[in-house]
Amino acid sequence: MDLDSPAASAAASATPKPEASASKAPAPAAPAAAADEALDEMLKAPKLAAPRKWHPGMSDSAPPNKGNKTYPVGAKGCLTDAKNLALTFVITGTLDSLEREECEALIAKYGGRTTGSVSGKTNYVIQGTDERGMPFEGGKVQKARNMANCKIIDEDGLLEIIRASAPQPAAAPPSEKPAAPSSAAAKSSVSAGASASQAAPASLPALPKTEGAEALWAEKYRPENVQHLVGNNEHVRRLLQWQLDLKLLLCLHRLLQWQLHL
Repeated sequence: MDLDSPAASAAASATPKPEASASKAPAPAAPAAAADEALDEMLKAPKLAAPRKWHPGMSDSAPPNKGNKTYPVGAKGCLTDAKNLALTFVITGTLDSLEREECEALIAKYGGRTTGSVSGKTNYVIQGTDERGMPFEGGKVQKARNMANCKIIDEDGLLEIIRASAPQPAAAPPSEKPAAPSSAAAKSSVSAGASASQAAPASLPALPKTEGAEALWAEKYRPENVQHLVGNNEHVRRLLQWQLDLKLLLCLHRLLQWQLHL
């Protein structure tokens, strides 16, 4: 067929075009929502996590109070300045209850950012502890002390900034224990039970007494001679012979003592 003929062009125009997919791919989750989910997962019960990143002042053990704090709920963007710009944080040492990655995620959740070194744009230095549990006095802290616009806080200071930005949800009331009955009520119930037991007739029959019922199982079925034993009787025979020899020696000893006193 000639490709330039009118029939070829008509056949090409009649060929159906592939239809567009009716269902579009789902839009990716918002960055803020993804950050919230990641932080919630990190602050849950500890799981098998990736190896911790090394940092100056880092100790081999986990934070001393890990999992023992209630983390506040802050207002959105509470870690930003008046111009809605992210506040800059620098973390040094080992924090009290948060891993460094968890603290970075918490700061990012409320609009802040973290850097690895102190500069003129640093707003806060979060000071942790060293291997001995003392405040970590590193170069970042020393540099921050010489800067007028940089504050040195600890983990609790960061949590207090977040807590002050929004009202906190009411804490659940502690579970109340049932009140113990008073001594007077206990005495009255005991006396009522005693009087009822005295008034009730003795309807329960007495248990029949059987011969040897009070004897212990081991005493009731103990072997009476060597033939009742099961196993190697040679050891039993040697033990009995040893007992007889011991009795004989004791008798001879007493006899000798009696002769010496004569």
